[in-house]
Amino acid sequence: MENPKLDKSSIGHEHQVAPVDQQYALANSNLEDLIQKGRLPLSDATLTERDRRVATFDTDPNSGVSWENVRQELFGE
Repeated sequence: MENPKLDKSSIGHEHQVAPVDQQYALANSNLEDLIQKGRLPLSDATLTERDRRVATFDTDPNSGVSWENVRQELFGE
């Protein structure tokens, strides 16, 4: 079965303007679903680190670095 390519333009407009906390919740839910179904096998160490980062974000959502800053640093965009 081939997976269709998805991007923001293929998703309804209402999903593009969802608040960040809702986008985060959806992304986290999708990640959990993939892990539980064994479609994204992760080591215990990786899961522990992910849990630590999620807890940090939940405590202080401003503690991380924005994707825009990461992209600029990595790709010079």
